[in-house]
Amino acid sequence: MTACASENVIAFKAYCPEESLIAEVLRCRLAHHFEPPILDVGSGTGRISSLAFPGRKVIHIDVLDYSEHPLPAGHERHVADFFDFRPPVPVKTLLLAHVLQYIDDDEARLNERIAELAPDKVAVVTNRNDREMGRIVDWVRGNLAAANPELHLTGVPPHPYRLLERSGFTARLECPDFRTLTAQVLYLVDAEAGPRSRADLDGYLRQLLPAPSFDINQRIEIHGR
Repeated sequence: MTACASENVIAFKAYCPEESLIAEVLRCRLAHHFEPPILDVGSGTGRISSLAFPGRKVIHIDVLDYSEHPLPAGHERHVADFFDFRPPVPVKTLLLAHVLQYIDDDEARLNERIAELAPDKVAVVTNRNDREMGRIVDWVRGNLAAANPELHLTGVPPHPYRLLERSGFTARLECPDFRTLTAQVLYLVDAEAGPRSRADLDGYLRQLLPAPSFDINQRIEIHGR
């Protein structure tokens, strides 16, 4: 993740309400899959699990320190790397919400870690990368060498996990101007860009979009053993 990452995370949430939408889907449609303890990987401020599971035991981990953001009773926060963290209790449900792009450099290692934790259920939240978002991801992958966009990994989690349920929703990224939108897209695809590349992306977004906003279609998949 790029410098000032925690500030970038918080800034993005000001322009896109996806955390509240994810929490609503988890709470209203999928809560029956989430047996505690729940391990929320890369939980950031902790808002998703705090809204979705205020009465359940949740272990939040993130490589960045978000301790200034309070959590509900029964939730605990650890500043830790997913691959090194040793949960204080066996994990029943693993939540990977918009975190795959930061931990998928080695898919085999990622699957080994999931197998080691051996949760009963694995919940994965990803962008669908269709429509405008898909075109932006394609442009970024072709023009920004260091970009790391979120991709759907069909092999994660590994066998013997199988898909139990899928639920979709749409979040809208809406910015006051294209300069701000360009910065938020760079956050979304985990990329740094110099002045020339930033200007090229700004120009592409202006060509693609009638206004500095677009929908991001997303999926939540529940996998079980």
